[in-house]
Amino acid sequence: MKNYITPSIIMFLLFRLINVSCKKVVKDTKSNYGIKFGTGNCLDYKSDTTVIFFESHFDNDLVQVSVNNKEVFKGTVTTDKTLGYAKDVNLGSIKNISKVKININKGKDVLLDKLTCNYIFVNYIKDSIVSVKFDNKFVPYQ
Repeated sequence: MKNYITPSIIMFLLFRLINVSCKKVVKDTKSNYGIKFGTGNCLDYKSDTTVIFFESHFDNDLVQVSVNNKEVFKGTVTTDKTLGYAKDVNLGSIKNISKVKININKGKDVLLDKLTCNYIFVNYIKDSIVSVKFDNKFVPYQ
């Protein structure tokens, strides 16, 4: 009996072996965090623009931000440890915002409504807590 293994069969089997061994296993990395809201000075000067600042402890985390049920940002965020700053997202005019939704690593939604502050500061301790603070004053990152 002749051996009918041709070079094309060998190449196919080799390709299939490489393809199977290189598949990346993606596990569900859904975060389980608590949410803590802080207060700030929201009575002083108000500009028209509202901005979210993602600050400390972000490390290649998936962040999604929606305003009035429309996604305005989706991407990975990493904190610059020298500044304590990761990303800012301009939400537009405070007068036009009825609801803001923030989601980190497909965890619980952080819901904000009835905004009276122009600046929202978000800090994240991985799988533990999301801290949200509000203020109308912005101190530049140095």
